[in-house]
Amino acid sequence: MSFPWRQCFWFGATEFINTDVRKEDDVRNMGDKIAAWLGCLNIAVDNAATEDAVGPITDQTEESFAVTFDTNVLGVVLSMKHELRAMPAQGSDSIINISSIYGHKGVAYA
Repeated sequence: MSFPWRQCFWFGATEFINTDVRKEDDVRNMGDKIAAWLGCLNIAVDNAATEDAVGPITDQTEESFAVTFDTNVLGVVLSMKHELRAMPAQGSDSIINISSIYGHKGVAYA
């Protein structure tokens, strides 16, 4: 029996691609390199996160909020956008987005 997903799944194969998930050109480049290396993408795990400045929101700057938001939210959106480009239209691929507990319940000064 033949499974389409096996055409682009390499057991044990790894590749490091330096990517700043806040920059769409970096994320697009990552997707293009994966597609060129494997031919397609069957599974992706998005796990980049940061917390710039710890403290009350009244002490946060626009810049510290932007770093946190751009990594934790925009980075996930850009990653999914370009991961989907590399996934074949077979309807059985997976994207797994991981967040910390802060994604479910807020914490004071986090």
